[in-house]
Amino acid sequence: MAAYAASVVKDTPRVERISRNLGILHGEVNITNYNSTLVEIEDITDYFVRVLTVVAGISDEGYLFEWVDASGAFKAYMANYDQTTAADGPLIEASDDTDVGAAHFIAIGQI
Repeated sequence: MAAYAASVVKDTPRVERISRNLGILHGEVNITNYNSTLVEIEDITDYFVRVLTVVAGISDEGYLFEWVDASGAFKAYMANYDQTTAADGPLIEASDDTDVGAAHFIAIGQI
């Protein structure tokens, strides 16, 4: 099993200040190798004293990204159309070693 791998392309060279102590960073994150053992995405977290929230859209591969504060990374989910077991919900976590694609994001945090 390969490690979680993500790359970030920022739309601006640095965090943009939106108030006295808050900043915003936006761009695109590409998770080329998803793994359920999340690894911090330092290309986002290193720009803030404390990340408050990160919101991402649906990836170009159809996955939904959820920011996990504890790990500083995105968890990826896919729609489950199988519905054959009660344990499956409308969204299930992506399988390990999957290219879950790229999605635009907005991060807000203390600077």
